[in-house]
Amino acid sequence: MSRLVFDIGGTNIKYGIFEDGDLVNVRETPTDAFKGGHKIMEKVAGLIEKNINDKIDSIGISTAGQVDNKKGRIVFANANIPDYTGLAIKKYLEDKFSLPCYVENDVNSAGLGELYANAEIDGDFVFIAYGTGIGGAIIHNNEVISGDNFFAGGIGQMLIFNKETMSYCEYESICSTKYLVQKAEAIDPIIKNGRMIFEHLDNSQIRALIDEWTSNIVIGLINVTYLIDPKYLVLGGGIMENNIIFHLISDKYYKAKNPFLRTEIKQAKLGNKSGLLGAAQLK
Repeated sequence: MSRLVFDIGGTNIKYGIFEDGDLVNVRETPTDAFKGGHKIMEKVAGLIEKNINDKIDSIGISTAGQVDNKKGRIVFANANIPDYTGLAIKKYLEDKFSLPCYVENDVNSAGLGELYANAEIDGDFVFIAYGTGIGGAIIHNNEVISGDNFFAGGIGQMLIFNKETMSYCEYESICSTKYLVQKAEAIDPIIKNGRMIFEHLDNSQIRALIDEWTSNIVIGLINVTYLIDPKYLVLGGGIMENNIIFHLISDKYYKAKNPFLRTEIKQAKLGNKSGLLGAAQLK
């Protein structure tokens, strides 16, 4: 049998069918998040109606926002998706299609996707996604650790000292890709995205920015290592696909951590398919 899977982000909804161990018919459509949570659900329902067939026996949803994965309900979502907080996705779709529906936070889903398809890791790791913000997933014994309030893995909200303001701030405030790009653009206005940063490594100010940014990232990784003691730290997000960044972080991490800790750093392998593959593993 097969599962219809969705990855609902603030910009796009990716969707496809998981059958015979693989994703097929993967497509995407704009989320139109500004229209609010109920309109998003109507869009997802319309996509299900267009793609459902006799082989489909369940629905898997990876979504932005904090998720009560037992009730399949959005516990909290920021203003990027109005009226999303409190939305009972599982109930809405099960009532409409009479199929079991499983719902999970997008970063947790991405972590499960990596668990399913990344041969370099097993069931005891922390997945951390660096992008506009920073999100984390704690996987232990092949399962997501959600926490009592479904906020476990909220690594972006850890506190870190900001040398520029001489005060504490959230980890994602100075360690996200968004922050790096904004700082790089302030140095050279031609830089508009993460890829362009690496076209300007001849600029000493850019190199100094990258050095400071990766050092701050490692502070967070060391804290996560001591708190959770995972077998692996798996780093995801487009910026971590760059080998210069990944190896710089790895080198600093292994120099900073206590040598008796065996935690290893790995690159995520699945890119933007990890959420869909994770949605296929939900149960």
